Amino acid sequence: MKIIVDTEQKTINLEQEVNLGELYEHLQQLFPNDLWKQFRLIPTILTNWVNPIIIEPINWPVYPLQPQFPWITYDNNDSISLNTGRYCVQF
Repeated sequence: MKIIVDTEQKTINLEQEVNLGELYEHLQQLFPNDLWKQFRLIPTILTNWVNPIIIEPINWPVYPLQPQFPWITYDNNDSISLNTGRYCVQF
């Protein structure tokens, strides 16, 4: 599954057909506290796949560690904020 997460435009682009259940599970992993619900889903075909972030399967939950993704920043109170940018993600 290949997706592009754009935290500035609040969009998620799909490069291929995906199973909705799998997409939901991946979004739950990538965006804690249902942050993915702020985004719009845009089904498009990409021709320029740049520096993908490849995520290997993880046996969730991984406690007490928070998953580290470049689009999320945690502060001392476990508050979450989104970093701006466009991220190519492959599962």
